[in-house]
Amino acid sequence: MPWSPPEGDEERDPRLEPFRDRAGVVLDEVGQEVARVFLRAETSWMRTSGHLWWSTWSPPHEAVHVWVRDSSGRVSQRIAAGADLDRELAEWTRDVFTTVDGTYRVTWLGEEASSREREETFGLDG
Repeated sequence: MPWSPPEGDEERDPRLEPFRDRAGVVLDEVGQEVARVFLRAETSWMRTSGHLWWSTWSPPHEAVHVWVRDSSGRVSQRIAAGADLDRELAEWTRDVFTTVDGTYRVTWLGEEASSREREETFGLDG
């Protein structure tokens, strides 16, 4: 039994296509910016049983790593997977984004602008 998940190709979740490496501007009800967001789809596994090198793993699945920079400059991050990802995808598709402070409208940026946000706002590599 392997110490870490097996390598191999995962099936890409087609629901994630519009949000892969995508940045957005989160706006309040009057159109004021309250946050910036960056989404990155990542492959994930769950340990289904065992411990250390006796582990068994679930099949690979995609989750979304979510970074949020609020108006004070504080950056938080979380992983959206499973039922949480389903709920968030339903919101993102309707241009809605929920933070710890509330639910807002989000304007998704194009590929070039998302790339700039990833590097300049969040300091992430491509």
